[in-house]
Amino acid sequence: VSPANADLVTNGDFESTPFDSGWTNSGGATMGTGLFGSAQSAELDAVGRISQQFSSTARTFSVDFEFSPTSATGSRSLNMVLFDSPATGTSQAGSSLNLRSDNNGNLQLFTGGGPGWNTVSGGAAAFATGSEYRVRLEANDFGSGGTNTFDLFWSDAGSTDLTNSATGLSNFQNTPSSADG
Repeated sequence: VSPANADLVTNGDFESTPFDSGWTNSGGATMGTGLFGSAQSAELDAVGRISQQFSSTARTFSVDFEFSPTSATGSRSLNMVLFDSPATGTSQAGSSLNLRSDNNGNLQLFTGGGPGWNTVSGGAAAFATGSEYRVRLEANDFGSGGTNTFDLFWSDAGSTDLTNSATGLSNFQNTPSSADG
């Protein structure tokens, strides 16, 4: 996560030893082979979860990451959730953005309530098992309660060039709006 080019996430590239230094590893995460030439990565099994909490007043920021879907079990091969305030117990107040790649390789956003998961429009968002991808999320005024939006960009398989996009999205889990696409 980087507002104005300041990296707010500790060990965001998982290159430190141990690989999960700075992260809360809730189980199921191990050190894996790096993607796109990096030395190592976090590899999560079907129930694996890592998280990190940090403070920032920035509401406009970007998140970049690479991933390689393995055979998906359940309903997703990737799940990333961003909250605008820390969770207390199992409840979450404020906006949250919930992004996943489902077990068919579709990039989806959760809008809360109905209709639930929505496939992102704008490009062929099918992520093939075993291929490497790069994804960028650019948040604009995130958590402001106003007209906050975000843009998604992703690469084709094996490339770091962000050639696909869906922009002006407003699919937030805790503040539902109409689905995009």
